[in-house]
Amino acid sequence: MTTNQKLYVGLGVLVAAVFGGTVLKLSSPPEDSKQVGAGPGSGETQPVGELLRYDIAQIFYNPADEKAVRREYPGYFERGEYLVPFWFCNPNPEPVTITFPQTSCSACSFVEIAAMPAPQIDATTPEPFVALLGGSCPYQVDVAEHAERQRMIAAVPAANWQRVKAQYPPNPATAGLKDAVEFPPGTPDKPTWGVIRLNIKVDVSKTLEATIGLKKANMTTPAPVVFKATVMMVEMCDVYPSRVAFGDIPDGAPPVSETLYFYSSTRSPTGTGAAHLPPPVAAVAKNDPFLTFADPVPMTAAECQELAARLSTPVGGKKEGGGPPPARVTGGYKLRMTLSRTAPDPNAAGKTREIDIGPSERQVNIAPKEGTVEHVPQVVVTAKTLGAVSADGGTIDLGTFLTKTGVEKSVRLMSDRAGLELEPANELNEPDYVRILPLPAPQTAGTKTTWQMKVKVDPDVGGGRIRPGGTVALRIKSTGQIVRIPITGNGQS
Repeated sequence: MTTNQKLYVGLGVLVAAVFGGTVLKLSSPPEDSKQVGAGPGSGETQPVGELLRYDIAQIFYNPADEKAVRREYPGYFERGEYLVPFWFCNPNPEPVTITFPQTSCSACSFVEIAAMPAPQIDATTPEPFVALLGGSCPYQVDVAEHAERQRMIAAVPAANWQRVKAQYPPNPATAGLKDAVEFPPGTPDKPTWGVIRLNIKVDVSKTLEATIGLKKANMTTPAPVVFKATVMMVEMCDVYPSRVAFGDIPDGAPPVSETLYFYSSTRSPTGTGAAHLPPPVAAVAKNDPFLTFADPVPMTAAECQELAARLSTPVGGKKEGGGPPPARVTGGYKLRMTLSRTAPDPNAAGKTREIDIGPSERQVNIAPKEGTVEHVPQVVVTAKTLGAVSADGGTIDLGTFLTKTGVEKSVRLMSDRAGLELEPANELNEPDYVRILPLPAPQTAGTKTTWQMKVKVDPDVGGGRIRPGGTVALRIKSTGQIVRIPITGNGQS
């Protein structure tokens, strides 16, 4: 999701919460339940009675939903194949034939079906299914029901699942699979329970539609039920924020810090195997000694929840057109990042170096300590360190000039330090075709020192607009500290 939040489509998949025996005895089902083949639209000229019962045909991730099946739905998936369950029951004293007549794409090529025992909820909870009738379910009861169903699915032997291939479009990969499954009969008092698992191949974010056909012996045409599955493909990890602006850092200022969150929508530090998120390692381009990182600390559940809420908030705090969907943070690490004006000098034991004066942009790659990722999360860190030297106006603007003649621009440099000596550091200029000419002798007045610096672009070099972030560089002779001054311009032929 760097985040996530990037693209997301409303999440839905073949998942449902069904009713226990208490519900099936009642004369009418809950308002949000569905009865397939119970009247017009079933493909019959006259009603044939209900076929299978299910609760919901579309699921979306919503951490605030009253039902655990929506709160616990992953919504975000890494690239790969997944099976997501859909509970149903057959209250008929005759079997129902289940087919898979149509799928929206080859990413959903088959379903798996298995008969199940009736879900059992903790007997200390009185009449757990009755709560469903009013359209709401107590949080504790719903959690227990969902957990029990997940446990039951995991306990089904692999041989008990029967695969039904999609009949459209043709897919050679499903050759030899069943075209239909006859699901066993039940009674209204003791329905036969079952699970359909939808196979989903996640390689992009998309909405999948699976049409399931249901048919009893006295029907000539199967009754279609369309289930939707919308998934968001994400990388195993991401980082927040992706951009940190420290702003102006005055001369002599203490170090400044920001907390980064290396998180996942699919893994956690306590997970095992494919669900494990290793701690992060930060790498700064050019091994910058002024930007340092503390050891990563695993995020608490409350911090994961808080970050998910932050990622779900639209820019500006207003939710227009539905706004972003709820983000999901399953786990992560906090990483404290600090920018200092001084750092140990690797070339001189016991001495320190001073950070470059002027604007800077650092790119930080943050990757898991173990394993490999296709996409390495990055953080861009910007700052403007103030110091002993500044340029009049702050930026050198070469304006628009002809490349065939080149251009020369004069700019005044200023310092509050008497006796400061500067020299051009043209090897550090970006772009490299801009040159600082040798500096004339400075002028001093009290503690004020000024230089009249000239910047030049020779004829027939360079050309085009100087990219954002362009600078020219000078060196303070006594300390070796670099002074960078922003430069703009546009060379035209």
